[in-house]
Amino acid sequence: MFLDGWKQNLLKTKVKKLQKSKDVNSVNSLGEGVGLLVNIHEFQDLEKLRELMKRVSESVCNTLIFYSEEKAQIDAGNAIVLSKKDFTFSGSLKNSKIQEFVSKPFTVLIGYYHTENVFLDFVSAQSKALFKVGISSLSEFNDLTIKSKLEDVKQFENELLKYLKLLNRID
Repeated sequence: MFLDGWKQNLLKTKVKKLQKSKDVNSVNSLGEGVGLLVNIHEFQDLEKLRELMKRVSESVCNTLIFYSEEKAQIDAGNAIVLSKKDFTFSGSLKNSKIQEFVSKPFTVLIGYYHTENVFLDFVSAQSKALFKVGISSLSEFNDLTIKSKLEDVKQFENELLKYLKLLNRID
């Protein structure tokens, strides 16, 4: 659809502007929990990702958002479903749960998706998370990129924990 393409192009433009005006976060800033973004079309094992979040932080603030073309496709459990319908035609968020997610100062935000997804990129770029990690080298707003296969959550987890400890982001 024409309007969907227009919405995506507008979001891409906003993401690029956010990349240019990125603030550098201080190590001493206080944050809590882990935010995790995933494209459900690339990786469906949400339970492995929930375990990953628990390993990084035992906080009750841990939040999982997954992108799906249609909200009704998948049972989300306690995860938040993100779709293109959560954005206005002017490129703003209209879902209050996602706006709340973006405004939380997570200790770590993990972007667990390989292919470019302007909707997940927008949420990640808008996020007030103190440290952003991803597996996609396409995202320029990540503070750390760990190259791994989507299916190999354990390898990603081991590398993530190692670097977060080295950088004094977790105990």
